[in-house]
Amino acid sequence: MFRTILCMLTALLMVGSAYAGSTEDCEQSQSPERTIKACTQLLMEQPRNARAYNRRGHAHNAMYDFDLALTDFNKAIEIDPGYADAYAGRGRARPFGDEDQAMADVNKAIELDPRNARAYLYRVDLHSIRLPDYQERVLADLSKAIELDPTNACIYVARGTEYAVRGQRDLAKSDFAKAIEIDGIMAQLVRAVGFPELLDEIMAEQRANPR
Repeated sequence: MFRTILCMLTALLMVGSAYAGSTEDCEQSQSPERTIKACTQLLMEQPRNARAYNRRGHAHNAMYDFDLALTDFNKAIEIDPGYADAYAGRGRARPFGDEDQAMADVNKAIELDPRNARAYLYRVDLHSIRLPDYQERVLADLSKAIELDPTNACIYVARGTEYAVRGQRDLAKSDFAKAIEIDGIMAQLVRAVGFPELLDEIMAEQRANPR
C-alpha cells in the first residue's frame, strides 16, 4: 500500500493552524489529531452526523488507526447508505487479507460518485499484480485522481513514484516538480521516499532556469 502511505505521510507532515470551533476543526485537514477531537465533540452534540463520522474516519486512517476508522465509516454508511466518500474510506481502512471487500468498497464509492478522487487513489493499491494490465490500471487511476483533484500535491508524488519505479525519469521529475510547486513540503517527501537524485536534478534545473 505504498502509494496510499505517501498520502498518509502528507497529513502527518502538515503543520496545524489555529484552533476554531468544533465544526470548523472537524472539517479541517491539516491536523488529524485536531479533526478527531473536534469531530468527537461534534458527535456528542449531533450523534447522527454522518459527515462527522466520515471526517473522523479519514483522520483515523491518516493516523493508521484503521480499526477505529472502520468503525466510523460503518457508522457513516449506516446513517447514509449513499455516502460515497465513506465507502472510499472504508476500503482504505480494511485490513490485509480483505482486499476483495476493499475493492468492492472503492468501486461502490466510484459508482456513487465518479468524481471522488480519493476512491481512485485508494483503488491503486488494490489492483492485483497478477493482472496482465496491472501497470496500466495503476497509472490510469492515478491520472484520474489528478484530473479530479489537480491541486493535490500528494497524488503527483504518488504518480511520480510510479513513473520513477518504471524508469521514466522525465515523467517522474515533471510530477515531482508539480507537487513541489503546489506545496514545497513535498520536496521533503520526494527525498524521504527514495528519489533524492531526481529531486536534486529538479532543483538544479530550476536554479538554471528561474521563472
